Amino acid sequence: MNSLDRKRDQLAGARLKKQAADAIIANAAAALPIIDDEIAHNEWAAEAAMMKLRPFVPPAVCEKIKTSDVSGVAYLGQSCRAFGDARGGIASIAAKADGVTEGEAVKLMERRAAVVERIEQPSASLKSRCAFAG
Repeated sequence: MNSLDRKRDQLAGARLKKQAADAIIANAAAALPIIDDEIAHNEWAAEAAMMKLRPFVPPAVCEKIKTSDVSGVAYLGQSCRAFGDARGGIASIAAKADGVTEGEAVKLMERRAAVVERIEQPSASLKSRCAFAG
């Protein structure tokens, strides 16, 4: 009976991992066109604008502004490619659409966590950049 209980728990765990992996794959596939069509070119444009603006703001002025309440100034001259850079990881997740084993599901969830971590902080900085530009 204990052996059957363990096997049932293993199968239930594997099913849950597979369901989670399937949901991750579907979300990744849905995210790719949004990144390609709406986000990536805007990130490049924002980065280009920040890079062009940076030489006109002397370091001393930048430091002074950083201590003020002006949002986003800390990001002058820094790259702005969070979603574009994460796109490769998202695409590799979406490519798994034709079936995922239990072991692959675990790796897929780890990859998803890495992609999310990679875009969380830059996404917050993008909001600050928008506040600074707006």
